[in-house]
Amino acid sequence: MNFRRIEWIFFLAFIVLDIFLIFTYFQQNWSVVSIKNSNQGANETIMKSIRNDQIEINPILSNRASEGYYLASPNSDDLKNKADTDLRYVTWTYNDHKLTGDFTTLIKINDSDNPQKTLNSVVDDASLIIHGKDYAYSKELSSKSRIFMEEKP
Repeated sequence: MNFRRIEWIFFLAFIVLDIFLIFTYFQQNWSVVSIKNSNQGANETIMKSIRNDQIEINPILSNRASEGYYLASPNSDDLKNKADTDLRYVTWTYNDHKLTGDFTTLIKINDSDNPQKTLNSVVDDASLIIHGKDYAYSKELSSKSRIFMEEKP
């Protein structure tokens, strides 16, 4: 390869990289909230937000002024709302943003060596499992009497 060709390849690679970084920078600015720790009110705001998110920290914070980023999102009761309206044939409880359900009738697994086929039809039924397509059968956690599903990666 000649030197000019290598120069052009690097030039194009850096342009693509710059476009990617600029796009990422602007996208990040929309989703990050910056809090400047310059007065006592900011400390109280941060502590309240941390307590609301149930994060445990050392209660002694420095009074030194600094800058940084803190990302948070509100807890959603989406599962509880969907359970109220969508779940049928399931007895469920909702505690600490965790939904636990028990089927009112047992599900018979025809092939105990390969329960995946039966479970796929159960998981795909939105009246039995909320967001079922997001879960996969966990053979390691399951037993003869209980089936566990885990979130797909």
